[in-house]
Amino acid sequence: MARNIRELCRVWSTMTYGEGLEHLLQTETDEQLINLSRKLFNELDWYNQPIVGESIEGIRPAYEDDCDENVELSGKICFSPIYREIKGRDEYLPVAYVMDVIREFIKNKKISSKDYLAWIGRAMRTFASLIREEELEYNLNRTFSSWTTESSSDIDLNEHTDIVLTTYDGNVYNIWSYQASWGGLEKLRKKLLGEKDGIIRDGVNILVPVNTKLYGRENSNDFIYMGDNICGWYFTPGEALEDIYNIDDGKYDAYTLSYSDVISRLKKNEEFDIHMMTPLFKEVTPFVKSAS
Repeated sequence: MARNIRELCRVWSTMTYGEGLEHLLQTETDEQLINLSRKLFNELDWYNQPIVGESIEGIRPAYEDDCDENVELSGKICFSPIYREIKGRDEYLPVAYVMDVIREFIKNKKISSKDYLAWIGRAMRTFASLIREEELEYNLNRTFSSWTTESSSDIDLNEHTDIVLTTYDGNVYNIWSYQASWGGLEKLRKKLLGEKDGIIRDGVNILVPVNTKLYGRENSNDFIYMGDNICGWYFTPGEALEDIYNIDDGKYDAYTLSYSDVISRLKKNEEFDIHMMTPLFKEVTPFVKSAS
């Protein structure tokens, strides 16, 4: 069951990372985890930092820029299962999530200590995406009570789909929520071109962008949706839900692309160019992939 993430964001914003950490450490028995968590939170200067969206800005080594998450770090961590397996700690979810990432540092000896902060930076950027996806699922369930949703780490990691939405009359839509920033568009491009692990589900796929970097305010024609800002975290606005409903209602039939259309448009420009991507994906965009 998807949680009311917007309300949780307001709860998180009333405390600091240090307060959340020390609360969770009261019941923690792993001394190595306790010591390493305190050390890394201090290095991040998080002890007095409120738990708000802006807190994840700047957690990035000098060699990583906005559109490059492919710098090789030691080891491997999958963030989606870590996030989804957290139970009973909703009021401290961002801190519990980082602590569970730090557990992975301890368990996985292939992860070098020099990469710990870089991994936390990636983890928190992924966290912003994961809570945005869960919030969208919560709002879909609330807005369309007769429709059902499904989400899981397997669907996320292996099928590039955040939410499988089934309407009351059995129509199925594969929802992709993505950040309409340079980095988010680059990841989307690689998924669509098959350059990242995972498959694209057959049927109707719906791309749902959320503008979180204010890029659209510099050029208002680039991105339709400005994300709803809740305590520094950005979420899918109501207009996008209305567009998803209109797709099911047939009002987007004339604008629905085939998967081959998407591929041909992407391949017209071999080098990634945000100005080529935004006209294609600046709003909720449906495309159909036929069974192979």
